[in-house]
Amino acid sequence: FHTAGTLQDKSLEEQTWDDFTAVAEAKVSGAFNLHRITEEMDLSIENFVLFSSFASELGNIGQANYAAVNAYLDQLAHYRHANNQPALSINWGAWAEVGMATEHAVNFEDLIIAMSPEEALNRLYACLLAGVPQLTVADINWDKLIDAVPAHYNRFSNLLSKRLRRQKPELRSLWESVNESQRHDVTLSYVKGVVASVMKLEDPSSLDADKGFFDLGLDSLMTMDIKNRLQQSIGRQFVLPGTLLFDYPTIRGLSDYLFNSVL
Repeated sequence: FHTAGTLQDKSLEEQTWDDFTAVAEAKVSGAFNLHRITEEMDLSIENFVLFSSFASELGNIGQANYAAVNAYLDQLAHYRHANNQPALSINWGAWAEVGMATEHAVNFEDLIIAMSPEEALNRLYACLLAGVPQLTVADINWDKLIDAVPAHYNRFSNLLSKRLRRQKPELRSLWESVNESQRHDVTLSYVKGVVASVMKLEDPSSLDADKGFFDLGLDSLMTMDIKNRLQQSIGRQFVLPGTLLFDYPTIRGLSDYLFNSVL
C-alpha cells in the first residue's frame, strides 16, 4: 500500500520545477521504487495499491503538480495490470479527520464531501475485490459538479441526471427573480458574497467594494477560485476571461462588468 504524498499548491504560472519534483518524490519515485522492488521479488503479491487522488480525474485549483503525479500512479497501475501483475490505483476524494484534506486547503471547490475514515475503509475493501486497475472513490456533490465541469468534459455525463442539467445557474436565477431596477444591486451583493466566502469572512457587507482585490488580502489562487465560482453562477453561455480579476480588480468593477456584459 503506497499512501505517501505531499502538496506544494500554487497557480500554474507560479509553479517551479522544484514544486513539481517535491511533490513527485513522494508519489512517483515512491511508487516506481515499490514497482521495481516487487517486480523482482520471487513472491506472490496479493495487493499492490496506490493511493491516488480525485485531482488527477478532475483537477483542482493550484494543484497542477499534484494532479500530474497522481495521474502517473493511475498509469502505473494500468501498466502493471496489463502485465498480469496486481495493481489498483484509487482516486480518493477527501477523508475527514485524517489525511492531507485536514491539513491543507483541499476543497475541490466544495464538489467533494469528506468521508469518515470508517466509510473510506469500507469502500477500500470493496475496491480490493473489484479486480480492476483504477477506481474513483469520492462523495460527490452532484448539484455543484454539473456547473463546475467544462461543457466539453464528458467523464461524468452518464452519471448526471437530466434534472440537474435543467437547473439554472445561481446568479442567472437571481436576476430573473427581481425586476430590472434591482439587478445591479443584486449583482454587487452576490459578488461580495462570493469574495467573502473565498476569504472565509462571515459578513460580506464589511468588504470595501472599491478596494483592490490584492489590497483586500486575496492571492492568485483565491482570485482563480472567485473567477471559477462566478463562471458557475452564470452558466456556460458566456465564458469569463482568465484574466477577469486583473481586468476588473475591485468588487464594484467586477460587478459592473457582469451586469453590463453578461446580463
